[in-house]
Amino acid sequence: METPKTVKLNVRINPRWAEKLNAAGITPFVRTADADKALRARQAGEAAGKGLDPFRGERKDATGTVRPDSGKPVLGWDAEGRQSITLRHFLADVVGNLQMVLVNANTMQKEGDKMSSLRMTFAPKDEAVVLSLEAQGLVNELLNRTYDHLHCFRNPDGSLTVNPSHIAEQADPAEIRDLRIHTDGSLRCEKRS
Repeated sequence: METPKTVKLNVRINPRWAEKLNAAGITPFVRTADADKALRARQAGEAAGKGLDPFRGERKDATGTVRPDSGKPVLGWDAEGRQSITLRHFLADVVGNLQMVLVNANTMQKEGDKMSSLRMTFAPKDEAVVLSLEAQGLVNELLNRTYDHLHCFRNPDGSLTVNPSHIAEQADPAEIRDLRIHTDGSLRCEKRS
């Protein structure tokens, strides 16, 4: 397994969460329709360049736009992704096992989408972005939640993207799994102990 060059965590959040994170000092960012179109074109080109059908996963975003994929799914193509997942140990694994630090954090909203994403990028650098105590508390609260959907991709640029969405209102405790990343870069969904 190849250790990722960077880890990108994109947690899908509602407007209330975005507002709280922004108030705690995390910068808001809006991806325009033109920027999103350019991103989709780049991803489709990367996939085609590798001889892959960019629409092989048949993924659509919340706006109904078909999303191309240039990355390799880590946990399978299932439209629902892995279910009943928590990330309560994930950041500690990224920092401890991969020796990475937080280098960027923002909330991102696409034009035409009422929801946002908390985006956090981790890389092996010497200097980390430091979040306020309030922002750290909110991030910890989000990562301790259980999510109905999780998709992970290894991307052409060497990054690993982790995309949890839809906080589970009720999850069977016996079904909840912790997403863990190990020193070799492998991901596992481990039963809670």
